Amino acid sequence: MKTKTRKFIEQPYWFHGTSLHAVREIQKYGISVDYNRGNELDFGPGFYLSPKFKWAADFIIRVLNSRADALESVGIETNPAMRLPVVIKYNFDVRK
Repeated sequence: MKTKTRKFIEQPYWFHGTSLHAVREIQKYGISVDYNRGNELDFGPGFYLSPKFKWAADFIIRVLNSRADALESVGIETNPAMRLPVVIKYNFDVRK
């Protein structure tokens, strides 16, 4: 494996952008890798992580605003917790 790839993979902290509503679901039921099924993102269904806090934050802010605007444009009100962005920080040590 190339040094650059290894450094990238071995980063100890990874970030997941989501909503406050989804954080509560994750706390209650755990991570569901099938959550996006039918609404696949770039790499299909799964639980996406980013090596950069800013990338995760920018992504979820963009997604939540777009989703809420689309729902409200057809008269569907959104739960405030579904609009509040949250970034979860995970610590992985893949070197062990």
